[in-house]
Amino acid sequence: MSISKKLVEMMGSSLQVSSTLGQGSSFWFDLDLQASENLIDLLTLKERRIIGYRKHSDRDPIRVLVVDDKRENRLVLVNLLAPLGFETIEAVNGLECIQKAQELKPAIILLDLVMPVMDGFEATRQLRQLPEFQSTIIIAISASVFGYDQSTSIDVGCNAFIPKPVHYNTLLDCLQTYSDLEWEYEEKPEPKLPESGQISATGLPSAVPEPKIIEHLLQLAMMGDVVSIEEQAMQIEQQDDRFMEFATQLRQLAKGFQIKPIQTLLKKYLPDQS
Repeated sequence: MSISKKLVEMMGSSLQVSSTLGQGSSFWFDLDLQASENLIDLLTLKERRIIGYRKHSDRDPIRVLVVDDKRENRLVLVNLLAPLGFETIEAVNGLECIQKAQELKPAIILLDLVMPVMDGFEATRQLRQLPEFQSTIIIAISASVFGYDQSTSIDVGCNAFIPKPVHYNTLLDCLQTYSDLEWEYEEKPEPKLPESGQISATGLPSAVPEPKIIEHLLQLAMMGDVVSIEEQAMQIEQQDDRFMEFATQLRQLAKGFQIKPIQTLLKKYLPDQS
């Protein structure tokens, strides 16, 4: 409820409630919105590949501080954001987050909640007490399934909460909601055909991301998380054209819910699991 209340207030309204004993409660809010004169095909827009962003205020790259004690988790976010033009910096706990935030003044902080030394809750509390971080966008990212952690993250000052594993579109939608940016899309929605040199004699893509990313994809496959696999494949495709064949094959398998073939494919690129 606290999350909903804060979101409504950020839109310039207030959350109203009407309760009837023995029947329940109704919640509502009112917004004055300008009617759009241009209709947008949202489905087509979602299918187009995001290649970058543009800001309304200036042309400086948006600096993002990624905070997580696990390197592979930071790597996922950095590899998603860097190809889109974001400037990324990293921290391994809440204390280092505060130090780097004071030194480098990021516009956005992506913050894990559970970390050693200092957790994300306390880091957010301390940052919000400093005048220079009153308007900094802080997005909590956590594997916690407890509603208490989500609401507490908002109460201590986070703008939003995103559950792990991080879904590609969820993060980008959140960044667009709270940031001064608009996404730039590839003109042609259809991906380029891979060059012949990208396919090995075995029929497997010869160019693939580094082992850490393959291991992360395999973990998602073991959990059956085809949504995250498809989104990660889109991210890999944006990273480097050399990975186009690999990403396309992975996306096709994910769309068909082919969990076992995905696991088999990924294990071929991990020497100790092939």
